Amino acid sequence: MGITNSTVANNILLYKTRTSQNCEHRETVVESQVLDGILLPYDEKQAAVPAAVKVVWQKSVSKFAYLGHLAGEVWWKYQVMTAILEAKRKEKAKMHYWRKQLLRLQT
Repeated sequence: MGITNSTVANNILLYKTRTSQNCEHRETVVESQVLDGILLPYDEKQAAVPAAVKVVWQKSVSKFAYLGHLAGEVWWKYQVMTAILEAKRKEKAKMHYWRKQLLRLQT
């Protein structure tokens, strides 16, 4: 017969009440560590690096193709527009990054 969740909860409640500070059941409570916040290795955001994903997951003998190059071979006519929009997006992202850094340094 194992320990149920209600038994553990009752033991914790007995441990926490003022009248049972000197209770003999105090030793039966499993002491656990309660932390506030996020633990150290998990407190950072994950980042995906496409070049690293390609290196890690793709076999060296596998064939691959870049989507832009492949689309250009089948007469896709929006490569120039896509390149322009991508450059604008990167510039905008860079400005956003520097603004965030300045705000972080000011506070």
